[in-house]
Amino acid sequence: MTKEHLNVYIQKEDSIGWAILIMVYLHVFGARAIDLPAYQSIHDVYIHGELLSYILSKFCSICVHLYILLSGYGFYILYRRKVDQNASMRRFQRFVTLICKVAIIGCIFYPISLLYPDLGWNLNHIYQLFLGYEGNYEWWFLRPYIIILLFSFQIISVFDKYPVRTSIISICLYFFVKLLIYNNIRVVPLIVEQLFILLPAFFIGISLAKWGFLVVARRYSLRIRNIFIAWVVLLVLIIYKSILPFGVIDFLIAGVFVFCAIIIRPCFGKNAGLLIKLGREATSIWLIHTFIAIYYWADIIYSFRYPIIIYIAVLICSYICSKAIAVLYNPIRAKLVSLFA
Repeated sequence: MTKEHLNVYIQKEDSIGWAILIMVYLHVFGARAIDLPAYQSIHDVYIHGELLSYILSKFCSICVHLYILLSGYGFYILYRRKVDQNASMRRFQRFVTLICKVAIIGCIFYPISLLYPDLGWNLNHIYQLFLGYEGNYEWWFLRPYIIILLFSFQIISVFDKYPVRTSIISICLYFFVKLLIYNNIRVVPLIVEQLFILLPAFFIGISLAKWGFLVVARRYSLRIRNIFIAWVVLLVLIIYKSILPFGVIDFLIAGVFVFCAIIIRPCFGKNAGLLIKLGREATSIWLIHTFIAIYYWADIIYSFRYPIIIYIAVLICSYICSKAIAVLYNPIRAKLVSLFA
């Protein structure tokens, strides 16, 4: 990224680390995990009959919107480079390298399911597992993300010309699909529902880049008063989600979260480097962590009893696996990139 871009944009590592922390927490302590027998034995505080770790996980349901928002932010930067410098967004290259990483991780982890017949995973339907249609449902995000990736230039160019109209239409479609889902009415294909649900967050990400809102947030972080206000806003959002966990406005909450996360970043000092390291491995950690925490080794993970230890253990295991995967993936990625170059 050039100095000019640094003045206009923030780097994705400033926020993507938060996104993976939130996603891992959701899956380790959220609705799918709470039904695991091993989860019931953890030591935690009960509030109105619910575990505190589960209550906090309700806020983390914004993770999907957060990821797609940050993707919109990053893709808009690439789009501006293409427009300004006649450079390529390299969408197909990104698609191929992503699929390569998915394939490597899948080929390593899915065969282990043969040791766990109770999962009912059938490797004859491997494509359904890879696309999150059954079994490993946390991979469902792969389908809509790939579509948005491949058509990102067209989507962004339309938004860049007609931001107000595009935003209004996407929000109307979003609430229309939400209404259908809440009333259990299925009149459009699942992939269309997913796209309509994700696009408003994608457009918020584009807006944050287009009008430099996150750079403003970075300037706000220079004052202690602004940092305090950002913490208060985050606390209010967590309380709101714990009381009203419905995801109707999650795309808006994700935007506010990113803005506040940039403001409070100085609070972490040198520890912010840990967020950056996690951010660089975000895709691999996303693809790996549920194998560790839910599907294969839940009994081991939740045997640590205490939520903070459980959470750290999942993060460490996922990060180590991610770095190990990188040993296989990086040489292949380098060859693929050279082919496209």
